[in-house]
Amino acid sequence: QSDSLSNINSHSLHSLTSNDPHSSTHSDIESNHSLSSTPSNPQNELQLFKDYPDGGLTAWLVVLGSFFGLIVNFGIINSLGALEAYISKHQLKTVETSTIGWVFSIHLMVTLNGSILSGELFDKNGPRIPLTIGTILTTAGLICTGNSKTVYQFILSFGIMTGLGVAIGTAPLIGIISHYFDKKRGMATSFASVGGSVGGVIFPIILRTLYTKVGFVWAMRIFALICCCS
Repeated sequence: QSDSLSNINSHSLHSLTSNDPHSSTHSDIESNHSLSSTPSNPQNELQLFKDYPDGGLTAWLVVLGSFFGLIVNFGIINSLGALEAYISKHQLKTVETSTIGWVFSIHLMVTLNGSILSGELFDKNGPRIPLTIGTILTTAGLICTGNSKTVYQFILSFGIMTGLGVAIGTAPLIGIISHYFDKKRGMATSFASVGGSVGGVIFPIILRTLYTKVGFVWAMRIFALICCCS
């Protein structure tokens, strides 16, 4: 009789436990924890590193393309002084310096903050679409800058349009390198970033030479063509 009572009690306890949602949830948590605590396969981790070429013709051509692209994007930022010095003595010579500074402050703000949007565009669509849009906006903005005569025209053409074009093109030029390099990513990125220094050196020389030979309008048009080809 005692054995039958113990069997009945154990059977009822088992039925209550199986019907209890908290016990099933607890068992699921334990099973998930056991799965998550399972050590990862080293072969899978090594396969992740094999997906990066970390060299080769294609990878270094990507670095070269990024180098030429950053000549334009970082070169424009490093050449703001050459543009400001000219327009403050010609087109905007009657405007206060503090007011002229708004043109280039807005340009830097749009360039640096706009990269957030271009990064998302690059992640979803790859580099071709943002680079195409950025090139069109930068080229059109520089051409319009050459025809600008007032502060608000310079703000719209150079501050916003050119700044937005540079912002959209910067994120894919830097981000694409991480798709081809892993262990050498820092070195490859530094090589590409040198393009900004090259642009900061040659662009002011080009602009100052063109100002005296062909005038401001055609200087900006030629400058826009150079940036478009790069």
